[in-house]
Amino acid sequence: MEDMTDASKPQSEKFKREADMRAWDTHEGSAGKDAFEIHMERKVFDDIADISRANPHRALGGILFGRVLTNQGASLILIEGHVVAEHTEEHEGNILFTPDSWQQINSAGREFPLWQIIGWFHIQPGAGTAIASADKFLHNNCTDLPWQIAYLVDPLNCTEELFCLAG
Repeated sequence: MEDMTDASKPQSEKFKREADMRAWDTHEGSAGKDAFEIHMERKVFDDIADISRANPHRALGGILFGRVLTNQGASLILIEGHVVAEHTEEHEGNILFTPDSWQQINSAGREFPLWQIIGWFHIQPGAGTAIASADKFLHNNCTDLPWQIAYLVDPLNCTEELFCLAG
């Protein structure tokens, strides 16, 4: 995690682009420790919404990139970018990131050396935004830190949900 108290980062950085962010309520970290707030840049939110509207009957997914900033024990998760995985396998609305997907994601991630994987997203038309066992499997295989998130979007029901599946 990046420390906001670092001399190279002003204390006000987490509020710098708040107008361009989509904010969610505070979530609890693993085992109820370490509360954190999640902010998604408006462009990322809009891009994923556009992708879901352009493909309303196709399950798609990708990775969310950004930074985690801390200040006096509080954490702020900034979602600043995303990559749509182009080589996923789809089965009954569920997606699987293939080795080709990971190669593409890792290549795209090298373009943003200050960012890390914040989580993943899944566009799941008509499935709602409940976490399915396949989503839990994907989450456990894509993430290994307790604050990493899953962002589920259902364009047919016009719903979205952000999850932290810690623990």
